[in-house]
Amino acid sequence: KVWNVSQAKPIDHVRVGHTGFRCCSAVPSTSRLICSFGDGSVSLYDMKKKQKEFMTEPGHTETVFDTEFSPESPNILATSSYDSTIKIWHTGTMALIRTLTGQSGVIYSMSWSSCGQYLVSSSIRGSVFIWNTRTGEILQKLDHHHQEPVYCVDWNHSFPNYILSSSNDRTVCVFDDRGYIHKRFRLPGAVFGNHWCPHNAFMFVCGCMDGNAYVFDTGKDGNDVLKYCLIGHEARIFHTIWSPLIPGAIATGSDDKTVRVWNVDVVGGASSSVGSRPGGRLPGSAEVDFIVEEDDLPKAKPRDCKVYKGHRNNVRPIMWHSEVPYLLLSGSWDGEIRLWDTRTSGTCFYVGKGHLADVYGLSSHPQRPFTLASSSRDSTVRLWNITGDVERVIYDAISENSIEQYISLPKGSGMLTGPGSKELQKALRAHSSDDYQCCKEIFSFFGGKTGVEELWAAAAYALHSNSTIGENSDVAADVQTKKHILHRDEIVFNSLAEAQNLESIKMRRTSMGGGIGGMKKEEQIRMAAKVYAQSGDLQKFCDILFELGDYERALAIAPGVNIEYWQDMAQNYGRILAKNLNEDCAPFFVAGGRPDEAVDFYSKRKQFREAFLIASAASSGSFTTHRGQLCESKTSEGSDAQQSPGFRDHQGKLMQSISLQMADHYLDAGEPVLAATAFLASDDIAQAIKILLDKEDKLLAFALAKVSGLEDCDDRLSAIRFLSKRESRKSREKVGVEDSKDSDD
Repeated sequence: KVWNVSQAKPIDHVRVGHTGFRCCSAVPSTSRLICSFGDGSVSLYDMKKKQKEFMTEPGHTETVFDTEFSPESPNILATSSYDSTIKIWHTGTMALIRTLTGQSGVIYSMSWSSCGQYLVSSSIRGSVFIWNTRTGEILQKLDHHHQEPVYCVDWNHSFPNYILSSSNDRTVCVFDDRGYIHKRFRLPGAVFGNHWCPHNAFMFVCGCMDGNAYVFDTGKDGNDVLKYCLIGHEARIFHTIWSPLIPGAIATGSDDKTVRVWNVDVVGGASSSVGSRPGGRLPGSAEVDFIVEEDDLPKAKPRDCKVYKGHRNNVRPIMWHSEVPYLLLSGSWDGEIRLWDTRTSGTCFYVGKGHLADVYGLSSHPQRPFTLASSSRDSTVRLWNITGDVERVIYDAISENSIEQYISLPKGSGMLTGPGSKELQKALRAHSSDDYQCCKEIFSFFGGKTGVEELWAAAAYALHSNSTIGENSDVAADVQTKKHILHRDEIVFNSLAEAQNLESIKMRRTSMGGGIGGMKKEEQIRMAAKVYAQSGDLQKFCDILFELGDYERALAIAPGVNIEYWQDMAQNYGRILAKNLNEDCAPFFVAGGRPDEAVDFYSKRKQFREAFLIASAASSGSFTTHRGQLCESKTSEGSDAQQSPGFRDHQGKLMQSISLQMADHYLDAGEPVLAATAFLASDDIAQAIKILLDKEDKLLAFALAKVSGLEDCDDRLSAIRFLSKRESRKSREKVGVEDSKDSDD
């Protein structure tokens, strides 16, 4: 609300967000307000322009304790927080897909089921919840497994019914997805991290307050259940994790500021007490199967231990890389993420310093192992890409449509040894003759800068002139994940799907994302009308407004559908609204046959997505007029009417202009990949390649030139190809020398 202090009533009401405010503050010497909202989003609003200049996606409002990729997709990421919520994101755009609410207290940990549909989480209140992530439904509320905070949970992916939980009450529970307890172990102190062994589904490791890590075999009974006690840390162990590639390798992180790597034997038989899903004990049972006594501590020491020092505060998350077997990552209260080479003791070859406070979560996905997600007490989730030698591998993969040389080196010394690289090589063999598909697969696996997925999606249309809109794209996913840029051949179809989704609220009892401060049903219907208008369906726009009782606006727009007389009136009314900086001017410009004025209005406000949408719809003939000034009408049979050369030239310049403005905007924002995508969205492949070359993104430029057949469009491409082949040849010769030395040894 905007007030004049001398008046009793507000002089204006401005809706900035869709949820309630947390805080609002004026930016000195400007007309801007910086606003934060209950859903975790932040906005910069210009009161003079009546425009949101910046708006983040909803997010967490407190410390983010855990982050985990879904096994089902490298694009789906879950995070849990001090704010008692779990959020599920699409990592391509970091759009929020769903928020899970209902578990009270700090949510410390979570773990996905092997199918990627279910999630288990633990809280400071001692509760363990099991969720259906596709519906948001709580399937199990387990409040009696532990009496104190539950620090960690882990879902067994080999026996998918079984889950581990560890607690401040000094116990570890093995229970099934119905909540029935199968084993309970009591340790000398509070138990923190735990992890099922990927090479022996009966074994798990957990870290304890006493500074020791304990390895148990749940398939054994009696004293045989405790396999190892890992002694060496000088303070509590907070996280423990098995290597997915090296059988028996365990990493532990401690409050003594060190990371240690141990090697134990994971081979051995097991009884059938876990894995066959027996009945188990009822939830809440206090019976303990094994108590760790002082006499048990020296039992079965591991073969060796390596110590890694460098963190300046308590170590929290640790993570093994799923492709490079010797690569270990750790995060700490010092705000740093460190990459360790475990082939030697103490070697740290990279320190990441992006977070502003304690790092609590680290995660990656086997299908995109060089992209990492991290979370922190600074309430942010950040995505990182591992580069360095990886760029050489990417270039060779693009050049040869293969990564065979990196996964089949002698003596198992290949750089890529995990399951993801094997799947990638299989896909490259299957598409060896399709350069586009190979490049898309390569960049999907190795990750990349913001907008890479959107670039290849736009390239598919630009390269293949895809006319089967909707058949080969997941429109529902595009609407949900909020792409930055859509190709002109899909943006109208996609936006109509978005409008239909919003309009469907009329059939529901409550609004989508309702609640205190949430968007009301009428607002969502009006938003659908706005998208319909931007997409060219003015009749639908009028129908919706008429149903809402907004008759004057409906009558003002209706002539744009079929009454020529009212076009001049619509144009004049649109200009009045534009003069007052009212975004509602766009439908009136379109109705009056002047989409170029609507494009000009949005582009001046740097709302390039809306401007590009309208320009694309206009060039495709979606806006129907009766005078044929700028938008050609359609024949009675439904086919496009013949467009005059003057019309095509005008619309081509309109598309070219908005693409250039979009590209300049993303270049100013430091996003050259999205700038290139802006040109691809209007089929200007050569300009997209030039942008990438200008900004030194040689790999993407080379790949795009190759798949488009425009390898001669810029002299720099020839130089890149020559230099890269020379460097690649030198690298291979060096690898050959090193392999020869290994063989001599």
